[in-house]
This record gives sequence, structure tokens and C-alpha cells, in this order.
Amino acid sequence: MPLRTLALALLLLAAQAAALRAQAAPPGFREEFLLHFNSSSHKLLELARAMPEDRYAWSPGEGVMPVGRVYAHVARYNYHYPQEAMGIPAPAGTDLDRMEEVAAKAEVVELLRRSQEHVRASVRGLTDDQLARPTRLYGRDVPQWPCSSSSWPT
Repeated sequence: MPLRTLALALLLLAAQAAALRAQAAPPGFREEFLLHFNSSSHKLLELARAMPEDRYAWSPGEGVMPVGRVYAHVARYNYHYPQEAMGIPAPAGTDLDRMEEVAAKAEVVELLRRSQEHVRASVRGLTDDQLARPTRLYGRDVPQWPCSSSSWPT
């Protein structure tokens, strides 16, 4: 996949994100978060599905993760963050330590899809009080999820 195609895809994602920010946010954080998460995760999943399998091994340079591993890394974090920051365990049989070793396109796409469902179920299952509890992220105390759209980067 040429860098130009990847850059175009990222530019389109950024433009669509800007359009979403211009729309009125639904009431409540849970709904707002799910609106943004569903939009972003759908685009990422469709990109993973559209990319030819032989390009999953492509890397832009030495020491840089290949594309398929980047998708698996996102899926891993979709399980890791709820587990580490909120005490929501990954489903039984989910091996976070080996997840990024998955390389076949069909397996990576399914891994990404299941991890996105895990995030949705995790967010739907938390109370408002649980969503506002503090946790540690990258060495600092933060709310488990941002409390409102005003705290989201623009």
C-alpha cells in the first residue's frame, strides 16, 4: 500500500471526524462516547477489511510495525485498557500477550471486530459513577473516561 494511499485514508478520517464534531452531541457521556467510538471503529474495521491480505505484512520502514500488527495492536488495547484501568477482564481465552502475533487478515479483522464489541459492552455495562472514577494512565491520574466532550481534544 503506497504511502500516498495511507495518507489519503488518514486525511479522509480526519475530515469525517471534524464533521462529527460539528454535529450536536447526544445527551450524556455514554451516548457521546459510543457515537465517536462507533464512527471511528467502523472506519478502522472497514479499512482493515478493504486492505488486501498481502499488504498486511507491509511496513513503511525498518523497526515500524507492519499494518496487520497495527490493527492487532489496536484490538489488544481495546481489551487491555478496560482490564487495567477499570477492572473489566478480557473475555475468557483472550491472550493479550500473543494477540499481536496474529497475522492472517481474516483473523485480524475478526480480532478487531470482537475487541470493538468488548469496548461497547464494557461502556454500556458501567454506571455513570463508574465512568467518572479516576484511574492512572501513562503515569498520571485521569477519569476512567473523559467526563464530557469539552475535555476531548479537538
